[in-house]
Formats: sequence, C-alpha cells, structure tokens
Amino acid sequence: MKRIMILVVIMITMIAIFTYLVVVNSEPAPKELVPEAEIQDKDLRNTIITLYFENSENGEVQTEARLIDSKDLLNDPYSYLVNLLIEGPKNAGLRKNIPEGTKLNSSTLIGECLTLDFSKEFIDNAKGDALQKSNIIYSIINTVTELKEVSRVKILVDGEESNGFEDVGIGFKDEFVRKNINT
Repeated sequence: MKRIMILVVIMITMIAIFTYLVVVNSEPAPKELVPEAEIQDKDLRNTIITLYFENSENGEVQTEARLIDSKDLLNDPYSYLVNLLIEGPKNAGLRKNIPEGTKLNSSTLIGECLTLDFSKEFIDNAKGDALQKSNIIYSIINTVTELKEVSRVKILVDGEESNGFEDVGIGFKDEFVRKNINT
C-alpha cells in the first residue's frame, strides 16, 4: 500500500509539473488585428503628378500637385496631362492659362520628343503679353517633361507647323525644352 501511495504522489507531482510547464510556456493566442480602414486596390494605385499653372497674383508659373489614379496614365499619359491643364487648376490661387476653347488633337512620342497637336484656338484665343504667352508654353512643356521619357516638345496647330505667337516673338518652328521655374 505504501508503494501505491508513493506512486500516486509521484504521478500527481508529475501531472502538476506537466500542467505548470504547459501553462507557463504556452504563448497567448495572437490577437486578431483589425485595420482601421479597408485598403482598396484603387488606393494602392494613387500617384501624385505635378502640373504647372499661372499664379493668379504674380503671373509666375507655379506647380500644383494632384493625386490621381495611376491607371489613368497607362494608355496616353501625355494627352491625359495636357487635358488636365486644359481643364484648369483646382487650387484657387492658380489660374488656367491654356486659351479658352483649345483642344488637344493628338500627342505622339518619337524618341524623347513629344509632338502635341492643338486646335487653332490655341493660337486664336491666346491673350496677353510675351510673359503670359510664354507661361502658356512652359506650363505645358514643364508638365509633360515631368515624365522621364520626354525631354523636348514640338507644338503643332491643326497638324501643321505654326508661326506661333508671332505678336510676341514666340515661334513654334523649333522644339521646346524644360525651363527651370522657382516654385
């Protein structure tokens, strides 16, 4: 009987030690993490682009950052960016400087030169002095040259080379390159 008692005590001790080790060494179940807001595919595709518009107060060309769905840039990024310029800024301190009624007929990239073909309203409806007309050009040039593959821009009007803004000495015979602007 003494043996049975010793065996029972040993077994109870072993069970107690085993139970203690299981409880002490077991990790608590991981807590389920719940995101504050569901992240959707659209949110992952957002990108910031830089557009150039004229400042309403001082007439200088300044940047406007805009958050867009990067999918919008897949098919024809050049037309998409120029059409955003034609629509105008969202920032109240900036103003649209693309002439009213202007349409982009086409955009074609050959090498690093982007050719933009505008409707005749681009020339006919352009108002202002040399600085304002220069701002029209460089808001376009600086916006599209934000894309790495574009380093030069050729401007056509209704598919033809144009004399440009002759009244202020800005011709469209040559290609335009990016102009550094302090923003």
